[in-house]
Amino acid sequence: MRGSVILADVGGTWTRVGSTHDPRRAPIFVERTPGHVDAALEVLGRGVAKAFAAEPSARQVIIGVGGLVRRDGCVAASIYTPFSSINLKTFVEGEVGLAVRVENDVTLHYRGLPITPRLSLLISAGTGVGGAAGAVGRPLPDQSGYGGEFGHAYFGYGDEQCPCGRQGCIDLRLSGRRIAARLGAGWFESLTAPAVAHDLALSGYYFESVLTSLLRAYDPSAVFFAGSVFQTPQLRDSISRSAERHWSKLRMLFVRDNWAVGLKAATRLACEQTEERSNPWSVQFPNSAPLWPGDRHL
Repeated sequence: MRGSVILADVGGTWTRVGSTHDPRRAPIFVERTPGHVDAALEVLGRGVAKAFAAEPSARQVIIGVGGLVRRDGCVAASIYTPFSSINLKTFVEGEVGLAVRVENDVTLHYRGLPITPRLSLLISAGTGVGGAAGAVGRPLPDQSGYGGEFGHAYFGYGDEQCPCGRQGCIDLRLSGRRIAARLGAGWFESLTAPAVAHDLALSGYYFESVLTSLLRAYDPSAVFFAGSVFQTPQLRDSISRSAERHWSKLRMLFVRDNWAVGLKAATRLACEQTEERSNPWSVQFPNSAPLWPGDRHL
């Protein structure tokens, strides 16, 4: 099939839209993601329309959005965007008349990483903290959608409640929005300030326990870290300590350009012909025959 693919990367802070026509190209459209659903939909629709006008040969739109995404393109729940219960597939198809696929943003980014023959992890810290696990360039499926939500891994301190309804989520320490609430919007330009350095060191200490648990549970062949938070010396130190004690620093890799990874992912995903081909672990259990003699039916 000829024609490019339009990529819309919708995060809690920015909505970026562009095309796979030139993988090195910056986004065609960049605007802040509004906090109200009507305004956020207007921004997304305008961005996709602008990209389609610039690339009229586009044949498909792929959307990566923070939150839990159902197979029908509806965002079941989102903490950092206003799209909870909104079907983005239906909305964008109505705007531009192209086929649309919607995925969790970090799950989509995983598809654009270097392909590993065995299981690997992606941990992303932006406006919120997310993640994905998979192999051979494809994310593992799970039952509820929470399987790769590493931001809700438990670090075990404090009684603050996460918007997900639980306590002790590492998102409360590492998400960009939470850090900015504690330290101010300009914290990233003041990494050596005592208050900032101390807060990040404490966050790194907490993250070390979460990362160690993930390493022991998954035993991955590689771990990728995306987002500016992981570029700070304090978080890099925590990653290094965990690797030295429990794993290998040689397999810790840092992602510097999420947009480029997203374009690569959109290109790969568009080449998949069917959902089954993109999900090699898909298993259908029979409901009319036992697994072996003596077993009950599922």
